[in-house]
Amino acid sequence: MVDFKSVYRGYEIKDKVERICKDLNLNSTNILDAEIQLAINKYMEIQQTPTMRLLMDMESCLDKIGFTFRTYNPTTDTNAVKFKALTTAMKSVDGIIKGLNALKETVETETANITRGKGGHRVGKRELPKKRNSDE
Repeated sequence: MVDFKSVYRGYEIKDKVERICKDLNLNSTNILDAEIQLAINKYMEIQQTPTMRLLMDMESCLDKIGFTFRTYNPTTDTNAVKFKALTTAMKSVDGIIKGLNALKETVETETANITRGKGGHRVGKRELPKKRNSDE
């Protein structure tokens, strides 16, 4: 549900739950009970860095912008205010995408190089995978 490297990361929560339940043949009515929600919240808490939270917030905002484009109806926009705002936004989409991709690379680098456990303890050499353990 909330792993940064999840293939479901780009979906909004409602859509994400539906997709995961469909893909895993689960019943969506009881998948988010209180105990599972507590586990999801804890996993989010221990995996996220401030940069990762910023990226996820920005991606969520991007999805909302996409929704605005999908649902825009020019016949109801009598003075074309929304049309002007949308065309201005269209011009800056390339820069937004490049910025998001750069931030995503930063987060991926950040998460790949973490040698501290959550809670601040140092990760020991035996806890690191062999390819990250420089002595082996």
